[in-house]
Amino acid sequence: MISILCTKWGDKYNADFVNILYSMVKRNYDDEFKFYCFTEKENGLDKEVNVIPINDDLELWWNKLYYFKEEDLGQCLALDLDLIIQKDISPFIKEDFHMIKCFWKDEKKVGTGANVLKEAVGDTREVLNNSSIMSWKNRKDIWEKFDNNRQYILDHYATDDRWMHWQDIKYETYQRGLCYSYMQGSDFHLDNEPELYRPNYHVCIFHQDPKQDKTNKKWVKELWK
Repeated sequence: MISILCTKWGDKYNADFVNILYSMVKRNYDDEFKFYCFTEKENGLDKEVNVIPINDDLELWWNKLYYFKEEDLGQCLALDLDLIIQKDISPFIKEDFHMIKCFWKDEKKVGTGANVLKEAVGDTREVLNNSSIMSWKNRKDIWEKFDNNRQYILDHYATDDRWMHWQDIKYETYQRGLCYSYMQGSDFHLDNEPELYRPNYHVCIFHQDPKQDKTNKKWVKELWK
């Protein structure tokens, strides 16, 4: 049985985002699964959501690294809360560690940006990998590599996916045609109009504002429920 994971930390997303994500998974995955939410606040979560408590010693996206600490979850698929599932999520399930690739970004900018300490904003060099969707089986080594050197990592890297890329965490990326960006489209050169519904894709990612609850697009309201 697959484990579907998400994280809710702080007040940016309320319990509705978790409950709706569970409902979207249920509509778009035919096999059995267990749904887990890593959170410090379980109020308002549906009874089908299994809660894994997290400490408040990490912030924002760094809490997603707790996924890799758990040894008994088997095959995992991790989904951010700011996305809409449009079709079957089976193509995202991989034993080898996978992340999405942002085809909507300009590949020429990869590696550009500041490589500085956190006194500014951390390492902001551009990358194409993105941890909004991840899949793996048995990768506790990622947690151990982070935990053994966490303060240095938190001081030097702006995001979890930048750390995983620049520190040579072994990963693969999903093929084209699976996910797209709500505000940036599916391809930097060929398909970059914002807010369009692209029905052939499986997932739409709202990694920028507005989020799903702040747009008045009819297709968003029909799918995000």
